[in-house]
Amino acid sequence: MKTKIIYAIVAIALLSGYGCSTVRIIDTSHNTANSLHNYKTFSFYDVDINNPTDVSYTNRIGWIKKEITKQMHALGIEPTKTNPDVKINIGIVVEEKTQTRTTDFRTDAPKYIGQRNYSWKSEEIETGRYKEGTFTVDLVDSKLNTIVWYAKAASVLSDKDEKAHANIIKGVAKIFDKMKTK
Repeated sequence: MKTKIIYAIVAIALLSGYGCSTVRIIDTSHNTANSLHNYKTFSFYDVDINNPTDVSYTNRIGWIKKEITKQMHALGIEPTKTNPDVKINIGIVVEEKTQTRTTDFRTDAPKYIGQRNYSWKSEEIETGRYKEGTFTVDLVDSKLNTIVWYAKAASVLSDKDEKAHANIIKGVAKIFDKMKTK
């Protein structure tokens, strides 16, 4: 009984941590020949949404664009509708993931196993499911059609809009902080 309670507490602790998860920067790169200081204006490429009726994803893309616009403005690059120096491509992939744990003989073996013909096998047990989003940002030189800067980040997605919005704000800031250090 104590073992089940301990596992329940561990599972709750792990799953509750996902609600306030941080954004992980997976990769960034930049074209050393081009400096962002050479650009004055930007615009976004159109974003294709697989399920355009899903309002939450449409809202979240709007939040991402708003945060990117703030970061670009801080760099002195302003939005424009015509002939931008840089075009920004946003890519988002959402995957359903499964959280598992491996059984352990020391804690998961029953108290009484039976007669002599028994065996123990370690196995993976599902403890939960969650969605992970991978987000890419490409800054593309409009005239040369080459990538000036690229970033890829991932985070566990929250179903709650206020948490999702807070993660977007933190994530975009973290991505652009990484860009400023290069």
